[in-house]
Amino acid sequence: MQAGIALTVLLHILAYFVFVAVVALLDFNDSLRPILVLLFVGVLQLVYMLPAYLIAISRKRRLTARGLLIGATVTFLLNAACLGVSMAGIALGR
Repeated sequence: MQAGIALTVLLHILAYFVFVAVVALLDFNDSLRPILVLLFVGVLQLVYMLPAYLIAISRKRRLTARGLLIGATVTFLLNAACLGVSMAGIALGR
């Protein structure tokens, strides 16, 4: 299970650098970048976590697959909480 959580962290770090590079290349407005990051982290997470999970299942690595699910769930919940706090701050004008 620890291997799955470690793999989740590694995939998140890799995806972060790829996402930052793509956003920088697309030349978005500076005020739009943080909003894009908050909105698309969950969507991008599905792009790389679902195949990783399916590969782990197909190779009969059930504990790794479970660790991947735990890591993805924690990331999703943290992202939802951060998005909620950010949107509340925007709504309050802060």
